[in-house]
Amino acid sequence: MVKKSIALTIVLALLIGIIPATTTFAAAPIKKSDIKREDVVKLIELVNDNWISKNPNHGRAFWDNAAYHTGNMEAYVTTGIEAYREYSEAWAKQNQWKGAKSDNKANWKYTYGESDDYVLFGDWQICFQTYIDLYNFDVEKDPNKIARAIEVMEYQMSTGKNDYWWWADGLYMVMPVMTKLYLVTQNPQYLDKLYEWYRYAKSIMYDGPDGYPGASDYTYLFHRDGKYIYPQHKTDNGKKDFWARGQGWVFAGLAKVLNDLPSDWEHRAYFENDYKLMAKTIASCQMPEGYWTRSMMDPNHVTGYETSGTAFFLYGFLWGINNGILDEAEYADTVLKAYHYLTTIAISDKGVVGYVQPIGENAKQHGNLTQNSTSNFGVGATLLALSEMARWVGGLGDGDLYPYLQRKLMGTVSLQVDKPHVYANSKISHIDEADHSINTVIVDGRTLVPVRVISEKFGAKVDWYEATRTITVSDEKNKRTIKMTLDQTEYTVNGEKKELDVVPTVIKGRTFIPLRAMAEALGKFVYWNPQYKIITISHKENLFDDTRDAKLLEMLNYMLQNDKYPARPEQFKDFSPKIAPKSEFEYTPKKVEGSVVPEPENGPMNAVDGDLSTRYAGNGANPTLTIDYGDVVDVGQVAIAFWKSESRTTNYELDYSADGQTWVNIYKGNSTQGNTYDVFDVNAKLRYIRVIGHGNTENEWTSILEVEAYKPNAPKKSAKGTASGTTSTTNTIQTTNQRPSGSKLTIASHQVSQEPEPENNGRNAYDGNKSTFWASEGQQNIVLDLGSAKNVTGVGVAFRLYEDDRTIPFRVFISTDKSNWTKIYEGKSVPRSNEFIWASLPQATSVRYVKVECDGNSVSGWTSLAEVEIYGN
Repeated sequence: MVKKSIALTIVLALLIGIIPATTTFAAAPIKKSDIKREDVVKLIELVNDNWISKNPNHGRAFWDNAAYHTGNMEAYVTTGIEAYREYSEAWAKQNQWKGAKSDNKANWKYTYGESDDYVLFGDWQICFQTYIDLYNFDVEKDPNKIARAIEVMEYQMSTGKNDYWWWADGLYMVMPVMTKLYLVTQNPQYLDKLYEWYRYAKSIMYDGPDGYPGASDYTYLFHRDGKYIYPQHKTDNGKKDFWARGQGWVFAGLAKVLNDLPSDWEHRAYFENDYKLMAKTIASCQMPEGYWTRSMMDPNHVTGYETSGTAFFLYGFLWGINNGILDEAEYADTVLKAYHYLTTIAISDKGVVGYVQPIGENAKQHGNLTQNSTSNFGVGATLLALSEMARWVGGLGDGDLYPYLQRKLMGTVSLQVDKPHVYANSKISHIDEADHSINTVIVDGRTLVPVRVISEKFGAKVDWYEATRTITVSDEKNKRTIKMTLDQTEYTVNGEKKELDVVPTVIKGRTFIPLRAMAEALGKFVYWNPQYKIITISHKENLFDDTRDAKLLEMLNYMLQNDKYPARPEQFKDFSPKIAPKSEFEYTPKKVEGSVVPEPENGPMNAVDGDLSTRYAGNGANPTLTIDYGDVVDVGQVAIAFWKSESRTTNYELDYSADGQTWVNIYKGNSTQGNTYDVFDVNAKLRYIRVIGHGNTENEWTSILEVEAYKPNAPKKSAKGTASGTTSTTNTIQTTNQRPSGSKLTIASHQVSQEPEPENNGRNAYDGNKSTFWASEGQQNIVLDLGSAKNVTGVGVAFRLYEDDRTIPFRVFISTDKSNWTKIYEGKSVPRSNEFIWASLPQATSVRYVKVECDGNSVSGWTSLAEVEIYGN
């Protein structure tokens, strides 16, 4: 009946235009049998190895990095490559196993924010997913790994608020944290709050029967947040606007949640139904080439490939098929087409995941995408999808299966008949550590175990009352009390009388109780494998499939039989960057490092790759690039090229060393404007070259295109070459820091170089309200148009009021034609202030355009420009 109603909904949606009429349901260009598991695993390694080798420096714990690590952990489970787990472990350690780091709960916030006070904001909580996974993989548990996650989430659950998940992305960020913490703590409040907060999220942005007020012609999809609900917001063509990556966050998040939820949880069917309804609509919006457009219901709103949403969808579909929730016959073509897109279009032969829409919140942002449009979260989504694809086409394979077994058994207890061992929480131990001869036993066809082995593993307390010969098991978190009496078949669960097949008894001084009865009294399921006589107590009704999981069961049997962990193959990975060989006259570096790497795409490798279109970019105090040639070499000339050398100069120091300890200065000063290279005759023996940057004449960044070391017999290097960057004419007028004369002029329109947060758009920079702002990341600019040339006397700039000492370097330019610019101010914002910084011209000047160029603040690299005012006569 449900399938018929869903099908009818889709047909109606096609007829009335909710689902794009251009959608076709063509057969997939490949077959499942064409795809080999080993090839998918090789692709996982190609993609992940490429990312890790290019990003050796670990970033903060914010959502984009954390989303990558959710995919990296899946790659670890699929391949068993320890280097992947170690990469996430190093990232977690660098971030102190925390998200936002404030300890002052009075200041904790959950609106958008990137400072350490935004502890309750989901973008700072997704990191907990990986921290919990890393904790669960450990044999000897380190409570510190999950202490912050528990502290934050339990405080959040105590507030009585339910509006924490106000944007679609948050459902992926935090819902899996709730289910993972439930499995670790057995605290049902995590599931209660999961349901409550999810219902709130649906009430403000879900296009379905229990969604936002006024929702109709249901698509069963989620708007990105309350700003985008229909009909208040529409695509350019008047349709509902569902952002593909936003749906991807939700769809993948639901898959992760369903993977962990107990089989008999009262609201499981509610989540599963939403997941299935989404799957129907998502599949209907797929483009013939296998991808999904950024606005799913209106392919013409923004055209072209997009990978992050597509990868999340592929993961969601494959997880559903692999776990028997989605029908393979119905969705096989969908996943095959999506996989074909990933492997033939999105992923390059070097493992770069392209066509990823950069950070944002709607379909319109960031224009056309290319193969070079990549990102950490896009790689993470792709690793998720490829891992599920490997399982779909080839099951578990023949590789390292232990991480997969560990994850499958998280939150469970496994024993074996007539054996003294128990496996729980990734650790083999004895049923009774004081007496290793204590085994499970069979009495009248029923398995009996010591009462504590099950009860205490699931967090329950065991009491013995000698006078009545009664065992009381108290599970306070789940409000369960079980009472059994020695040699009696009657027992109670929360006062309700029940009958045992076999009575509790004492064996070797230990109280043994029927395993199945106690497990079910605690709300758990019991899996029995007759081949190996393995018993597993878990939250899942059918934890193992005897055929599909035969290798896992064989491994678990080995562990319980021998009290040993399985031998694991060594899979060495060298993630050190590979530098292409230079010409016969130039030395090839062995290693290059940057002291700071604020932009992973502009990493240190770019300064030695022989390509003047790439660069290493470092900001802040003295970013340093160090190049190691491996051995002491005889160098004749050294050449260095800077970005935008045709229009600005960079202040820097150039040094060399034979041992990395004693340095000899080659040059200290400014680069030569107009030359591609600064070239120096060194004629020295050296192993290391070091460049220390001090910013350029426009901002505090040091951007190095190339550093080259030539052999003594090399032809002399020319300083001239093809200049990089953009050419513009820039003059300077000296101004004074006082409020300009005249009246405030009206700004007609604006243009921004970047607008990643539509709610913090460019219009906010001249709306007369300092509490709103234009937000951007990195070096960006806003151009304000007066509509026609006016006599301008000066400009005022105000930035967002920050609560710390961060500053934002910026410059102000004026122009009449938007081609030739005159700089009228260069400086930094004032810490803890949003007062105007003024630039008064010495005399009224004809101006139509004002450009404010910002470099990002000294903490997060973002700019929040509150107001720009232009004055004139």
